[in-house]
Amino acid sequence: ELRWDTANSGLYVETGSTSQTSSVSSYLGRPTLAIVKNNTPSDGTIVGSGSALTYYLVAPNSTQTPAYDFVISDTLPTGIVYQGYILSSSSGSEPPAVVVAPTVGATGVITWQLDMLNGTQVTPAGSKAVTLTVSAVVSPEVGAGTTLTNIAVIPYYDSQSGTGPQVGLSPTQRSYIGGSDTAVFYT
Repeated sequence: ELRWDTANSGLYVETGSTSQTSSVSSYLGRPTLAIVKNNTPSDGTIVGSGSALTYYLVAPNSTQTPAYDFVISDTLPTGIVYQGYILSSSSGSEPPAVVVAPTVGATGVITWQLDMLNGTQVTPAGSKAVTLTVSAVVSPEVGAGTTLTNIAVIPYYDSQSGTGPQVGLSPTQRSYIGGSDTAVFYT
């Protein structure tokens, strides 16, 4: 008899027809991701044409399960132009490969797709995180009295690497509603 006990943290039990019983515990879960945004200059600062802006987008994974092919989207307000990024990661989470990245000069919604973010099971224990340091500039077309609101989100991720457990299946992509974070500047 083979049995998955999903009510008991995914306990897998195999029982043979003899008196021998063996069990294996496995964690069945999905990543818990978040997005935290910090910026330089700080929120509420008055900026002008040509002002350099730096956004720090931190995406931690606080569960055992890795996140695959996850997406970070950052909505730049009208008048903010993307200049580039630097990717770094916490201890125990090697920098993921960037599958998709925005092009320099992009405006509006800019998006990165990263291949994987380890879960807490990887040494050292604890939440793993990636940080995107995003550079942008205020364009000359922005007039005085404008509110510049920037929002970052993680809209989705995949709970399995590759294309899933069998050939021909599409990835198990999940929509993610884990919050967002905002930065506001004024002209």
